[in-house]
Amino acid sequence: MGRRKQTFIIALIISVLCLAGTDIFCALPVHAETTTDTVSFCDDWLFLKEDDASFSDPAYDDAQWQRVDIPHDWSITEAFTEEGEAESGFLPGGTGWYRKHITFDQEDAGKTVIAEFDGIYMNSTVWFNGVCLGTHPYGYTSASFDLSPYVRFGEDNVLSVRVENTQPNSRWYSGSGMIRPAHLHVLSQAYILPHSVYAEAQDLAKKYTSSVSVHVNADIRSTAESSVQLSVKLLDKDGTSLGQAEKNIKIKAGTAETVQQTLSVSSPHLWSPADPYLYTLVYEVRQDGVLLDRKETAYGFRWFAFDADTGFSLNGEPLKLQGVCLHHDQGALGAVSDPAAIGRQLDILKDMGVNAIRSTHNPASEELLRLCDEKGFLLIDEAFDTWYNSKNHNLNDYGAYFSGTIAADNALLYGQEGMSWVEYDVKDMVRRGRSHACVIMWSLGNEILGNIGGDTSGYPQAAEDLCKWVRELDEERPVTIGDNMINTSNPIAEAVNEVLIKYNGVIGFNYALPETYDARHEQYPDRALYGSETASAYGSRGVYSTFGINRETYQITAYDIAHVEWGTTAQDAWLAVISRDFIAGEFIWTGFDYIGEPEPWNGMTPGSVTGAGPVPRSSYFGVIDTAGFPKDSYYYYRSQWNHNDTTLHILPVWNPEQISYSADGTVPVVVYSNAPSVELFLNDVSLGRKFAETVETEAGFAYQLYEGETALQWQVPYSEGTLRAAAYDSEGNLIESTVGRAQVSTPSAVYTTAAEADRTVLRADGRDLCYVSVILQDEAGNEVTGDERQIRCVLEGPGVIAGSDNGSPADLSSFRGVSDTEAYRDTFSGKALFIIRAGREAGEIRITVSSEGLQSQTILVTTETVETKEEEAPEVVPEAPEEEIDMLEYLRNNWLVLLLYAVFIVLLIGFIRVQIKNYKRGDFKKKNKW
Repeated sequence: MGRRKQTFIIALIISVLCLAGTDIFCALPVHAETTTDTVSFCDDWLFLKEDDASFSDPAYDDAQWQRVDIPHDWSITEAFTEEGEAESGFLPGGTGWYRKHITFDQEDAGKTVIAEFDGIYMNSTVWFNGVCLGTHPYGYTSASFDLSPYVRFGEDNVLSVRVENTQPNSRWYSGSGMIRPAHLHVLSQAYILPHSVYAEAQDLAKKYTSSVSVHVNADIRSTAESSVQLSVKLLDKDGTSLGQAEKNIKIKAGTAETVQQTLSVSSPHLWSPADPYLYTLVYEVRQDGVLLDRKETAYGFRWFAFDADTGFSLNGEPLKLQGVCLHHDQGALGAVSDPAAIGRQLDILKDMGVNAIRSTHNPASEELLRLCDEKGFLLIDEAFDTWYNSKNHNLNDYGAYFSGTIAADNALLYGQEGMSWVEYDVKDMVRRGRSHACVIMWSLGNEILGNIGGDTSGYPQAAEDLCKWVRELDEERPVTIGDNMINTSNPIAEAVNEVLIKYNGVIGFNYALPETYDARHEQYPDRALYGSETASAYGSRGVYSTFGINRETYQITAYDIAHVEWGTTAQDAWLAVISRDFIAGEFIWTGFDYIGEPEPWNGMTPGSVTGAGPVPRSSYFGVIDTAGFPKDSYYYYRSQWNHNDTTLHILPVWNPEQISYSADGTVPVVVYSNAPSVELFLNDVSLGRKFAETVETEAGFAYQLYEGETALQWQVPYSEGTLRAAAYDSEGNLIESTVGRAQVSTPSAVYTTAAEADRTVLRADGRDLCYVSVILQDEAGNEVTGDERQIRCVLEGPGVIAGSDNGSPADLSSFRGVSDTEAYRDTFSGKALFIIRAGREAGEIRITVSSEGLQSQTILVTTETVETKEEEAPEVVPEAPEEEIDMLEYLRNNWLVLLLYAVFIVLLIGFIRVQIKNYKRGDFKKKNKW
């Protein structure tokens, strides 16, 4: 064989082999590999509430430690104690350790391993295989560490976490431990940094009916010099791709690069509380067609504005913020960030008509952010309760760390040597929340000048720093603050407000009087204003035996007449807001009762406030109690905020042993409704009909007044029987379907316990919840609210009793049962609650509730197998769809292929020329016997 022929054949083979691995000639399918794993990281941790330096040693024998799943709160399982403070719910903190044994496959050697903790309360220190990685003081922001340098692939690895919750450190119950989820990511050579994918629609208000450009940003990191292909696509709810962008970049070893790509979307479906439509952004990193990393991020198209005269608008339509302040605890479950529990809270609030939440007074959890997106809630994400001065003598609160700095040996992701903790934490809040449609403002603090001691002259500069750090990550959303100095003249407060205004801020008023709203609007006509904290009305569910505070039973009237000295009633607070267009809305204190801060029996130092032990242990501010049972005030707000149906709710109950009488001997009867007219009947005898007057503001907001009030009231002489309210439409027709307690009857003796589960089918994932409500009833089916009975709950099947409650702040029984399958709880105002957590096996849970002398009730709950679950199995990355590959674009980014292809063409041309010459000389056949 001739040299020329040999050269040609070799070149031809090389070229064909090289080109065979590419898709440059036709639309061949590109098959993605599962390269991004999220390893089980919430199950089967080991816990011990002790403190010893040897616990960080991988060789330490932890076989006798308690096995727990996270999120986990150890304080909620302990007894209420006078050694604690009323302010933090009389529950202790302390120091505890967590350990987790992990084995990594040998085939993962060389990959990057990142441990991500969403929230550890507080002062956490992390070790891996005996190496201290770093510390993180704040309990409500995330901390991530790169474990890669210390991983022993194919062997046992030990992750140890020390948590120190030194009391006193909070103005409310904080919980203790790993209170939010954790994730372990095993990543390829090039990957997307956590929480770095961020999308922002351009000129949405002007272009939403046509074509909208969306800038998508992500931080890509590589452990070795890499040429990678980045793609981002937008999927609608049906999974249909609406737009895609691609980019090729080179990354140096050990560096991260921020990459922006632009999508074009035609006439996007807008997100709102009434229609929370979400798209999905899919971001992928590939190298030579092989998938290295993939992230999915929910995205909602919406725009909003604050106006100094007309308040708040969403997607160009006026919208009054009907908000609640919400602490993070979940009642009997403690401080754990549990998606099923948070989802239940939001569903209850949604029915009330709530459209906005203020995460008081700490950054929202990932679960709250996600669920607000999905269920349609606007959210003010709040960073801190205090700055560099501690509050209420809580010497170990965040004020002790605000100005501290990150040490050189701290391997915290996104942390840098010398960076202040306050910069790290506020940026973490923004980084986690900025891609969420629900977030409308960043609150930088709450009542920062209230209940503190020390110098505050540096607060304006602190505000300046905070605003700058926010703007580094988010240029659009307003900054805000909850200002409780608004009824006074405080130069520091005004200086801080001036800084906020400079950065497109919105001023929040905590407990402003109506005349203060008017005065400040007149003084600063260009400032947008809202009620960041209003009302602070308090009461106990179902308590009508007093018109005020009962200092023997530690209960407060359910009539809307009691409030703290700095607050107002619910009705007065709302009327001040709805009647003023320039006030964007209100956030009532609070949506749910929470553990701790039991005004008017609050205490800021250890010991009993009442002289009766650690009682009360929870607040009275909520319109919903800690068990999730609505109070009467819930139906007041529902009558004002929920316009989808007719609210009709009557109070008090009609039992002479439970009601109070006015000076003239009559009973004040209140009805909450949004009907055009309401008539009251006692034993079918009309007590009069009241008609509503509709008032409409210049901005188009409407509300109803009955005789000048937003609620209806009658004075009724007591007579045994049935008190009933009837609602009528504007034409005078009876409204048959209403929501609320439309009638009350004098009950007879308790006959049975009516039990009901809010869900009867659960996921068998070890986390899903159902809530079983138990209500005392007489033989006629009337609720019996004045008879307290002990309820026994017994569980059989694949589940546990996670907690129990009755909503009474004065009940000191443990939130935990005597075992996982047996619990007891006294009823309060006729109700009790048991929380059931599913196990990890499919099957049937049998829940039996009983009380001595009463007929027992049984509820069946089914648990169903979960096929895939991020926390328990590697993330299965779906195959990429077949893609059309642009040959020129591909060759431009693959120069070696281009070179070989050119060599092949040159040799091919040369070969053809030689054959033509041979043919002309007549020796073609001779020369080509090969």
